[in-house]
Amino acid sequence: MAPRWLRPRIGPYLRGERDKRNYALTFHPGPFLWEPQRSLIRLRAQTFYAELDLPEPGYAPPRPLVVVFRNAQALNERKMFHHVAAHGMFLKQQLLAMTRPRFIPQPASAPHIAIHVRLGDFSVASEAAIKAGATNVRLSVAWYGRALEQLRKGLGINLPAIVYSDGSDAELAPVLAFNNVVRAPRAAAITDLLSLSQSCVLIASASGFSHWGAFLGGVPSLSYIGQGVATLLLRENEDAETDGTGVLPKPFLEAVRRRLDAA
Repeated sequence: MAPRWLRPRIGPYLRGERDKRNYALTFHPGPFLWEPQRSLIRLRAQTFYAELDLPEPGYAPPRPLVVVFRNAQALNERKMFHHVAAHGMFLKQQLLAMTRPRFIPQPASAPHIAIHVRLGDFSVASEAAIKAGATNVRLSVAWYGRALEQLRKGLGINLPAIVYSDGSDAELAPVLAFNNVVRAPRAAAITDLLSLSQSCVLIASASGFSHWGAFLGGVPSLSYIGQGVATLLLRENEDAETDGTGVLPKPFLEAVRRRLDAA
């Protein structure tokens, strides 16, 4: 069954977010059942919860059978990719299949760095809290600029960069001021997510949005200290953490170069 996309979401309007999360306009059910058939079947169906009471093998249900899978994993934000780590390409294909065509971005025209700056509903936290792994927090916009300089220096090329963000131009000024940096045109969140997955390397925010972009595209990612995705994605040498100073790890830079060579 397709998810129930048509749900009223008031929060994005109250917070003035750019993306209103109207998912029914973004996705279609594809081969899966949608409303009203979905609800009609659920009313008639016998329900089993996968983690509790799956039926015995050979069980013949007297009416339609629905198996419900629920996310009940402790510390899920730190483990959410562990069971799907090897299936990023398959999941991206499925995501593309359910996304309405007008929201699918054109293929990237040239190799580039993606910079995802999450502001919006994220809170401000101390540097100590961020380095300790605080979630849903803003990173300093100046850090993205330092990380960009550090990455370009390590690669030895002035690779173009595209900024994806829910912030204003004024908020993003410290990174937009860099040479060969542009802001992505305003687009739906799914369009930005799929665009992140097309980049050669991602300078990531402290956001699951960045994590998914890196995961779906197999994109090497550079994160702030304490906010890395290496433990989430279980990838060796393709993710690094930095405060924007010093020299980036050689294995990480080599992973980025391999991505550039394949572009």
